[in-house]
Amino acid sequence: MDSEVISVRVAKEAKEALEKEGVDVSYEFKNYIKRRLALLRLRKTVKELEPIIRSMKPSKRGFAVRSVREDRDAGH
Repeated sequence: MDSEVISVRVAKEAKEALEKEGVDVSYEFKNYIKRRLALLRLRKTVKELEPIIRSMKPSKRGFAVRSVREDRDAGH
């Protein structure tokens, strides 16, 4: 996987305080970027699925109860 270097200026006191508490600042920034990217991708996926979900008709009344009962009776 290719990588890029990103420089971030942080108050010296903040970095020192985090390190004093045992926080790996570099790891935290990298992890934040990964989580943020995952969230952005998830939002995009939800936006793409939203029209499909909205177009689906609701299930008939009692469907869930019957389905659960069938599964239980079948030993699943």
